[in-house]
Amino acid sequence: MFDMLSLEKLFLYIPGIIIFLVGSSQTRVLLGKKRSGKQMNGTVVSCKHIVKKDQKDRKVYDYYLVTVEGVQPSTGKMQKISVKSPTQYMEGQPVTLYAKSGSPLSSGQEMQISDSEDFSLFQPWEMMIGGAFLILLAFYQNRNDQVMAMIFLVLLFLGAGLSLTIRYITAGKKEIRKLDAEVIEIYSRQLTKDSKIIKSGRSTYYPVVRYEQDGKECIRRCHINSSSEKTFQIGEHMTLYQDMDTMLITENRMNRATFAVGFVLLIVGIVSGGSLLTVFL
Repeated sequence: MFDMLSLEKLFLYIPGIIIFLVGSSQTRVLLGKKRSGKQMNGTVVSCKHIVKKDQKDRKVYDYYLVTVEGVQPSTGKMQKISVKSPTQYMEGQPVTLYAKSGSPLSSGQEMQISDSEDFSLFQPWEMMIGGAFLILLAFYQNRNDQVMAMIFLVLLFLGAGLSLTIRYITAGKKEIRKLDAEVIEIYSRQLTKDSKIIKSGRSTYYPVVRYEQDGKECIRRCHINSSSEKTFQIGEHMTLYQDMDTMLITENRMNRATFAVGFVLLIVGIVSGGSLLTVFL
């Protein structure tokens, strides 16, 4: 039987293991998107709004059936593929399709449209390294090797601070177009599997916004969401950010708070590293 001290030592590994697994999972998804034959650049040729309700007039399905035409990577031939999406697209809008599974793109498999840039403070590979450092930090902490534990703690501070600082500086150099969007509807849905709603007691609320892009009106169900019905209000405005190089849209972007946190972590890492050097001198 484990005593309380042994359990406490085991719990020290949990944060690092979780972060490492999340990072490795995201890395596999990212590599899957970039793998040859697993994604296709195309153009939207049609977009139909599909709403299905049950006998009590409750929404069971609510999505857009988007048809994309592009060159199939594996065959080199033009192909039309229809995909279910929570976002409305205008005809002629360029998008990228990617396969969620490991097999090549085809009409009969599960696919997604990539039109939004995922916003995260750290890259997946950075999360993997950070998770590994946390595991090693816990390992040396449990062995009472304070010097080695301090080394990995310093590396965590330096790595996190440097990553946030570089991402902020890089984001500042991008050509970003701000799109003013008005909330026109609050979409409420319960737990779902793909586009089918699973009945439960809790709901998640998504703002549906209207904005203008290249002179055309667009409707978008945002990825940001809340468990509170009062978080988003109809009529309020929010800003979308479009990267003019990739044309991808995100609902968040790096701000000065990110830079401030990164700078502080970097300074703490440098100071701690300087103190650690005195042990070896």
